[in-house]
Amino acid sequence: MDANRNAQAMGNRSKAHFFWLNEQPPVGMSVGVSILSSELSAAGRPVKVSHISKSLGYPFDARLISQDIRSFRADIFALSFPTSQFHLVQEL
Repeated sequence: MDANRNAQAMGNRSKAHFFWLNEQPPVGMSVGVSILSSELSAAGRPVKVSHISKSLGYPFDARLISQDIRSFRADIFALSFPTSQFHLVQEL
């Protein structure tokens, strides 16, 4: 992956907000979210990763997630989740 080329495609001031939903143990991070956020950050882009997990203090709550989205004001949003969490994603 060419971080500079991907960052240029996003524009000079674009911000990305990644959400990883993981409400079931064990708590872990998505490799894809980790790589993408790292590459964009290394290219100088503002990136935020929100790890939605009750055990980490960020429970699944549509209002809380919506507030988080509005506060960061990203240009690009990405939601990643294990298949077992699809029932929660449908609530969004």
